Amino acid sequence: MSIPVIEVVVAVIIKSDGSFLLARRPESKPCGGYWEFPVGKIEPCESRPHALNRELMEELGIQIELSYPWITLFYTYPHATVRLFFYRIEKWHGEPYAKENQELSWQFADDIKVSPMLPTNVPVLRALSLPPVYQITDPTNLGIENTLIKLKNEDPASYIRLHNGGLESDYMIAKRIEDMVSFDLANYKYYGWEYFSRKIGVIQYVAMGLFEYELDKKEEKNELDRDIVGHDVYGAVRHLFRPDMEFYRYTRYKDLTKNEKQYLDNLGYHSFLNLLNPILFGKSGFKIHKDIKANLGAAHMVAPFGEFIDENIWLKYKKYNISFYLRQFHNKDNWSDGIGIGIHEYNISNKIIISLNGHYWEQPQAYSFTTSNTFKGGAVDLKIRYRFSNNDNQTIQGFSYDLGFISKTEGFLPEEVILEKHNGFRLGFTLEMIN
Repeated sequence: MSIPVIEVVVAVIIKSDGSFLLARRPESKPCGGYWEFPVGKIEPCESRPHALNRELMEELGIQIELSYPWITLFYTYPHATVRLFFYRIEKWHGEPYAKENQELSWQFADDIKVSPMLPTNVPVLRALSLPPVYQITDPTNLGIENTLIKLKNEDPASYIRLHNGGLESDYMIAKRIEDMVSFDLANYKYYGWEYFSRKIGVIQYVAMGLFEYELDKKEEKNELDRDIVGHDVYGAVRHLFRPDMEFYRYTRYKDLTKNEKQYLDNLGYHSFLNLLNPILFGKSGFKIHKDIKANLGAAHMVAPFGEFIDENIWLKYKKYNISFYLRQFHNKDNWSDGIGIGIHEYNISNKIIISLNGHYWEQPQAYSFTTSNTFKGGAVDLKIRYRFSNNDNQTIQGFSYDLGFISKTEGFLPEEVILEKHNGFRLGFTLEMIN
């Protein structure tokens, strides 16, 4: 008779001081009296992250904010074989308490004061005594494919972002053209085709699910042989819904579940918001006063946790170029808001020109696709241009050196590659030409 294999999730809950939480099994259960990490059985058709969240809420009354897959083990007991998926939990909401009257204890790997321990814990305890991070992320040494899989397991938000990296550049180029045309900093006839193609490209990519496009490509059998080429919105949605699935190069429409297809349809419909801008029809703005010109538009883009929608306003008042946006972030079932305001190409003097943008957001906690919790963040972006020449009668109208500075908290900003909190500088130059 074969021994059944039981799949369970195990929570390694770690405080900032390095201590971790252990629970004592009730005497009435198999291996009663032994100490273990909080554990729970995965129900049929349940994903591992969902099982982990459910078990911790049921047993300890906490909700996960930051976790990642860590170690997988097999162990055979007399009554069953278990496959254990250990997750490191480094941030959570609430204070753990024994909802099922189990005994709890915070311990350190080098000074464990409780016993006996379940034998499955031994290799995990050894791992806890090692540094949590090693500098082995270099694709040259690790391998590109392994790096992607490691990224998927440890930084799912950045992994999801890889599916849609090209879209962010299209979004930002289109946004830059909108700024320049709305503020009369550029003539639409020179940028119209570029702007139109970027907008249509975004729509085509996101809305492909509405037309059930099928890519007839064979998947490599070995996960490690698959590379990033071929990623698309199908793959992004598939990994949003099933973050624990193995890494795939190609995702076909028929590979998606009913819920994934429905979500994909919603993304497709929302993508047509990118057509709501008068600039597409050659209208750079509307004169609402002798000194005020205004334009407005909408945009839609995918995000590491789902999608976002922009409503934009551009105001040109005398020498002031002011932009304003409202932004709605959307994961599976929840919405949160963002706001931004900027002043563009303001001439402090004949040679010094500045642009300043401020951003504020509330986004899904840990960039989770399923959470209803949010975190707050923001950013300030400053660009200073020093113009060396201003020759109105020549082909080269002006030349300037550009210095940019950004300071941001943790959070997703489509203008920025880095999700983490950081301060950064940019250097460049601008060449202004007359066509």
